[in-house]
Amino acid sequence: MRPIKLELQNFGPFRSETIDFSDLHGKMFLLTGPTGSGKSMIFNGILYALYGSDSRVKTLRSQFAAEDEKSVVRLEFEMGNKVYIVERTMTIYREEKSDVPPKALLMFKDGKTIASGMKAVSEAILEVVHLNEHQFKQILLLPQGAFKEFLVSSSDEKSKILSTIFSAERFIYFEKSLERDVKEERARIEKLYLKLDHIFSQVKYERLESDALPESLDQIQGFEQQLEFIDKVNALIEEKIKETEREAGAVKEKKEQLQTDIKSRETHNVAVAQYEQLIAEKSRLDEQKIVIETLKTKIEQHKNALIMKHPLRSYDGNLKSMENSREKIAQLTEAIDGLQTKKNDVERELETLKKNAASVEEKERYIRTTERFVEMDVYQDIDKKLEEHVMLCNKLEEEIAKLTTEQSHLEEKKKQLTFGDDEEEILANKLEAVNNEIVETNKQIKHEHLDTKIKEIDAQITDTENERIELLNSMNGKYSAEDRSAIEHLTKHLEEGDNCPICSRVIEKLPEYAFYDAATNEQLNTIQRNLEVLKDQRKSIEIEKQLLQKELKSDAELSLEELQAQLKEFEERQVSLSNSKKELKEKERAYYKNIESITELSNSLSLKKSDYNDKKNERDKLESTRSEFLKETKMESYAEFVEQHKSFVNQVDKHYAKRETLGKNLQTVNQNIAVSSDRLKYLQEQIVKEEEATRRLEGDLEAFLREQEIENIDVLRDILESDISEDETTVENYNNKLNEIKIKIASHIDAKTTERKVIQDDERDLLKELEVSHQTLVKHATLLKNDLHENNRLLEEIDTLGTTINEDIKTFERLNKVYEIIAGKGGHGISLHRFVLTYHLDRVLTHANIRLGDMTNGRYSLIRTNEANRKGSAAGLEIRVNDSFSGRSRHVDTLSGGETFQASLALALAINEIIIQSSGGIQLDTMLIDEGFGTLDQEALNHAIESLLGLEMSGKMVGIISHVEELKHRLEHKIEVIPNNDNSTTKLHV
Repeated sequence: MRPIKLELQNFGPFRSETIDFSDLHGKMFLLTGPTGSGKSMIFNGILYALYGSDSRVKTLRSQFAAEDEKSVVRLEFEMGNKVYIVERTMTIYREEKSDVPPKALLMFKDGKTIASGMKAVSEAILEVVHLNEHQFKQILLLPQGAFKEFLVSSSDEKSKILSTIFSAERFIYFEKSLERDVKEERARIEKLYLKLDHIFSQVKYERLESDALPESLDQIQGFEQQLEFIDKVNALIEEKIKETEREAGAVKEKKEQLQTDIKSRETHNVAVAQYEQLIAEKSRLDEQKIVIETLKTKIEQHKNALIMKHPLRSYDGNLKSMENSREKIAQLTEAIDGLQTKKNDVERELETLKKNAASVEEKERYIRTTERFVEMDVYQDIDKKLEEHVMLCNKLEEEIAKLTTEQSHLEEKKKQLTFGDDEEEILANKLEAVNNEIVETNKQIKHEHLDTKIKEIDAQITDTENERIELLNSMNGKYSAEDRSAIEHLTKHLEEGDNCPICSRVIEKLPEYAFYDAATNEQLNTIQRNLEVLKDQRKSIEIEKQLLQKELKSDAELSLEELQAQLKEFEERQVSLSNSKKELKEKERAYYKNIESITELSNSLSLKKSDYNDKKNERDKLESTRSEFLKETKMESYAEFVEQHKSFVNQVDKHYAKRETLGKNLQTVNQNIAVSSDRLKYLQEQIVKEEEATRRLEGDLEAFLREQEIENIDVLRDILESDISEDETTVENYNNKLNEIKIKIASHIDAKTTERKVIQDDERDLLKELEVSHQTLVKHATLLKNDLHENNRLLEEIDTLGTTINEDIKTFERLNKVYEIIAGKGGHGISLHRFVLTYHLDRVLTHANIRLGDMTNGRYSLIRTNEANRKGSAAGLEIRVNDSFSGRSRHVDTLSGGETFQASLALALAINEIIIQSSGGIQLDTMLIDEGFGTLDQEALNHAIESLLGLEMSGKMVGIISHVEELKHRLEHKIEVIPNNDNSTTKLHV
């Protein structure tokens, strides 16, 4: 992570400030300024922009900011090869109004949004930076007063920090997951045991005698004994079922014998009761005999009258028919008289139409002659149309004359714009030649510049070689002359991959500078790398120069001043030729534009003449059409002609329509008169026939009435119309019922079921007692069978559940054993999580001791102890300091302020280095340190700065806040914070 630009608005002492870190990348710089000026606020701004911790908003927001003014922090930073911008607006706390909530936005530099909102931006920052705020302050930014936090923290506190830094929480989660699984498995087994007891408590044995049970339930332990107990209970139940069923069978047999005897006597008595009921019903039927005889007489009279039903119906029909015929004759006579009057009226109207026939024929001839004028719309407004076409023709003649004159002017202008065809080609060739000269001259100038650059690099290579030689000559090295001679002899006769003649180990790499200390070796390696870079640059320029030499067409050697003067002359000629070419192009464009105008005008003139000829032809046609109309219609007005034509058509149509209607009416009247006359004649003949038939029927009816002694025809009608079906049914039902009763009485007499048999009450009571006893025994046997079935089901459940419990216990024991090992509850007493953390802490201390040894001249080193410094604190992560002067280790709290800073700085640098090695996703290109240098003596300060310079050499940006004056002189790059009344500004020194 590398900051590029930080913008602060109403943040701490800064009203509106921008700090540009671009020129400080890969450098170490000092944040300097008076106490209280706001130096730490710059680091706080970076922290707030990245992590947005709102707990300190009231202290970070500027005191001079008004309630309506925003406090905004905007940070542009680089991570990998991408540039991000994060912007946060702080919460505004207001006394009388509601607070203004914070805002946050994360985006790429091109403006594409990544996340918005406080929570979403904080989550996205973690994905981009790969560090939370606490890790950031432990590794990249060491805050004032908190730089020694990791050094002096307890094992538990270090555990939290190291777990977060090295993502070791997953081992805690794994341990807790195992613990949770163990608890769940234990709870599961306990639930299964509870379920087993619950199932066993449902075993049915209540219907057995208590002394028949195998043993007391309290003595039963485990599902095997439960299964054995249920088997014994079921055996007793089966024996009890057999005994109960035998008793029930004996009771049932005795009950059925008594029930059969009583049932036989009850059946006999029921038959006797039926006989007694039949005797009573026969007596009631004998009492209805007189009524039945009367109904029989009525039925006989109705049957005799049926033979006269048809003659009576014919007699009544003839009387009604004769009455209807007389009414129709009167109606027809009246209708024939009306039709005759209507016929006379129609004949008079037809005679009148014949007199007007000549006038109608004359109008018909006019209509046929002029009909074509009515169907054509061209005759309507023909005078107006003719006038319009005359005006259009005159206007087109004027426009044609005007266009002809304009065409002549353009032809004259065309003659004046002519030019030579080869002028443009000549200018183009000249311009191309000049352009080629310019390209060639530029190549020669570049060739001269490359020569100059090679000379400059050669000088740098010479200076660097001299620097290396001077450094080698000034250093005596860390070995004696005798050892140096031996090492030099070995390095000359050994190669990488050989075995060392002293320790027999494989030589992976021979030291380039074997006689000097680590700092001198690093400095010599740096000089060597610079030499290689310079040589690579010279080689690249030399290749470019050779390639350019091949492209040069001229071998003439001119000075750089002569080449530049030549280039200027060619460029002036290029401008002059370009201007001439532009003038020629303008002339050419005007020429072709004139030709285009002539063509366009010719096309327009042709269209106008064509339009004129069309309009002239239409005008001539209109004049011819108007002459024809006047000749045929003899009328000047087309509207009056149309009105008259419509009137004639209407009159003719009405004449023929009326004649046709009257003819049809006359024909219809004649037809109706003929039909009515024929109908009248038929009715008169029909009524005579009906009168004769009626007289015959009347004689037959009177003879029947006398024979049957019926008073008159009306009485006969009543007899025939009466309904005797109910009477017939009544008589039939009476006869059937009487016969049925007689037959049943005879059958009872034959069966001797005319007298009752006696049933004693004690017999019935005994039958009820036997029935109750049988039902009780059957029910008891059923309940015992249900108990047996339920016990068998419980037996299967307990057997299955017991097998499951045994398997789960084995699984639990294996899982619990793994958990105890992971949680450190075994013999070694250390958890997997703590073991991993001790590994990482040992790596950190190894790297930290290299730097701490340099800072303290080898006096101090940091060691990890397995003992806890605090009661109740976990062991394994405590740090102690080993003092080589005393040969003893002691607590880090015994270090002085300067020594504590040295140890803390070494730890921070080591963690920084380990993080880079352990996580490819985290890029630590920055380190910011707030105070601490004031506690160091001169030598310790030098060592600390050299360690930080090592970071600068690796390309990191290192920022320091300090009031140590020497740092102001030693560090070239600075950000100065300048206070001004209630606010501050910054100034960059590079």
